[in-house]
Amino acid sequence: MLIQILAITPLEAFNRASTLLNENKLDSVVYYLNIAYQDFPNEVENLIYLKYLEDRKVGFNLAFEFTKINKKSKRISAIALLGIIEGKKYNEINNFLGIYPETTLIGGIINFYNSIQNKNYKGAVILGETLLSTFNDILKILGEFPSPMLDTVEITYNLLRKFRDDYLDFTCQNFYIENCLKYIPTLESKEKKQEMYNYVILYGFWGLISDAKNFEESYNNLIKFVKFIKNNDCKDYQKLLIIFTSIQYNFESESYEEYKKFLSAVDTLENYCPNKFNIKIKLLRAYGLRGLDMNKKALEILLSLKDSLNESQKRFLVASAIDYLDLQLAQKLTNEFNISDSSIIKILDPLKNCELLYNQRKLKDILKVCNEEIPERAYAYFLLSKKDSAIEIVNNLIKSLEFSNKNYTYYWNKGWFKLLIGEIDSSYYLTLKALEMKPNNSFLIMNLGSIYLAKFQIDSALYYYKKAYKVNKEYGNYKESSFFQVLKNDVELISKIYNLKANSKEILEEIKKSD
Repeated sequence: MLIQILAITPLEAFNRASTLLNENKLDSVVYYLNIAYQDFPNEVENLIYLKYLEDRKVGFNLAFEFTKINKKSKRISAIALLGIIEGKKYNEINNFLGIYPETTLIGGIINFYNSIQNKNYKGAVILGETLLSTFNDILKILGEFPSPMLDTVEITYNLLRKFRDDYLDFTCQNFYIENCLKYIPTLESKEKKQEMYNYVILYGFWGLISDAKNFEESYNNLIKFVKFIKNNDCKDYQKLLIIFTSIQYNFESESYEEYKKFLSAVDTLENYCPNKFNIKIKLLRAYGLRGLDMNKKALEILLSLKDSLNESQKRFLVASAIDYLDLQLAQKLTNEFNISDSSIIKILDPLKNCELLYNQRKLKDILKVCNEEIPERAYAYFLLSKKDSAIEIVNNLIKSLEFSNKNYTYYWNKGWFKLLIGEIDSSYYLTLKALEMKPNNSFLIMNLGSIYLAKFQIDSALYYYKKAYKVNKEYGNYKESSFFQVLKNDVELISKIYNLKANSKEILEEIKKSD
């Protein structure tokens, strides 16, 4: 068999490759095409090019594997190079060094990507400026070529187009944005300058904001961006709003400090954008206020926009009413908007919402309806004096928490669960950690009161319960009747767990007197 393969003619090799290509036997196809290329280079190039037109992925792979063993065909290597750039497999660029001189278009593209791969950014900048200029020339002359000659030219054009998209993305992020700012003023055409400002810079700053390493960096880039477009009179407000909204994805802990800065940026945005964007800016402000647990103010803003909201914004309004623990309002809005979202409907259903069942002390219904990993099921077991079953659920809930030293909900939930199983000191520490990030959340302050109640330090418990009530009124965390319902629940639950004789009614009356 070995002697037979070695003796195969280029024509036989080409025919075998053509047959095997339909069977997707890539390694064998490449082997035979390499043999065939010595006598039939044009036929091999056309075969791979036609495969590329038929199936881009297979064509790219075929061209890439062929180029590994045969670097003589510039057409085939151009197809392979396009596949590498298309798939952003820049580490493979080195396979093409030396095939094309740097003076050629494709050679310049290869060296540009290789410079980026090797972090030679200064070299990439020089190459990039030349290639961008060349790209404009390619657009002008492309139409002059007769269609039979378009094969290599078309591939070169696609390479440059892909390069342009990647390069602009690369250009306007991180260090190189300064070079963009230097380049734009050199343009003579006012229209071209405006186009570059709106297209290159807007997208570049979007990358700076959304790809930032942390919230602080994202926020700082956002402020720079708002100042830049204001100074340069950019008018693409729609992109500005989209980019602005992307900052929220970089919140690390959703702490008050992050949301305060977010609202500060909203102020800047409001001063800059025209009145027709008021609704979107108000929506951003409501989002920031919810992050500060100022649910009442957020809800008031959203209610003022009620008749102007789209479907997703209407769900946001209903969710805000739920966060404020005004379930009656949430139900009314759900009916008014004809919302059929199953997750919302379940929360508002008194027969399925475990918290509503718990408020009504329908403990047996909770055990029937609520999943075993739901906290309310554990509460029901505690109140039914089935402590072992309750503790088992709480321990499972603790294990299910995902650790994050920047997420207040981790410390909040774990602190509460630790209190339920008797680990008071640990609960105190965890609750304080959560309060560092959310100092004005009345329920967290209420939890401190419950910790002191568990220690039977009634005066200290009352102090924190009163403080929680005051904070709730000042910041509008939750609806007042809901606040007292939660407080009543917590006092009765902690009293049951720790065998206390605390009277929830008397405690609530004492707190209301402090108003």
